[in-house]
Amino acid sequence: MCNPKVRPFLHVYPEDSGPNISEARQADRWLRELRPEETTPMIRLRGHDYYIYEPAMLNNLSFCIPIRWFTRNGAFYARAWMLEGTTLDGEVGWVVREDREVEVSQDQLLKNFLQLAEDHERYAVPHPSRILGKIVVASLL
Repeated sequence: MCNPKVRPFLHVYPEDSGPNISEARQADRWLRELRPEETTPMIRLRGHDYYIYEPAMLNNLSFCIPIRWFTRNGAFYARAWMLEGTTLDGEVGWVVREDREVEVSQDQLLKNFLQLAEDHERYAVPHPSRILGKIVVASLL
């Protein structure tokens, strides 16, 4: 990966190429079937690192947790769960809404975990480490 002559030819992110599949990275296996822990865990954007399973702030002042990075037309995207601020048993924090999965483009990402941890009070939101619980998709079984 460090060889500057080879690096441009390596592809480590799944790619959403629509119905056109010519390489393994474009298939559903990379894009949807692999566990997120088995794919690329972060992207670097504007000098900041955004990791899967870490809260991020979006430019519309909503919050999410990216769970998978992928590319489409040369840009980064994430599948992400939305976060909701809440108070539970007197504690202020976040609830992860696994039942509300969204797609987020790199242009929507405003702050990563570290940036949000530094100035969360400015936005009157809980610290990003205060995850109190989650709401999961109900199973039909």
